[in-house]
Amino acid sequence: MTKTSKPKTKLAAWMKDNGITDADLAEMVGTSREQINRVRNGVSSPSWGLAAKLKAATRGVITADDFLPDAAA
Repeated sequence: MTKTSKPKTKLAAWMKDNGITDADLAEMVGTSREQINRVRNGVSSPSWGLAAKLKAATRGVITADDFLPDAAA
């Protein structure tokens, strides 16, 4: 039996559902793969500018509100 873990963030879930890698999304929004990895794993929050780019790249599925502390609860 293979154990599958639940994505840590809404961004991680969206990326998994759409087959998007950190490198793919980084290229789409003009940042580093490492920064996407930190945001995807909830280690850091994106800047307002990056949050806007993520919203555009995900066609509004991911918004700045998704990175607020209460959004994860």
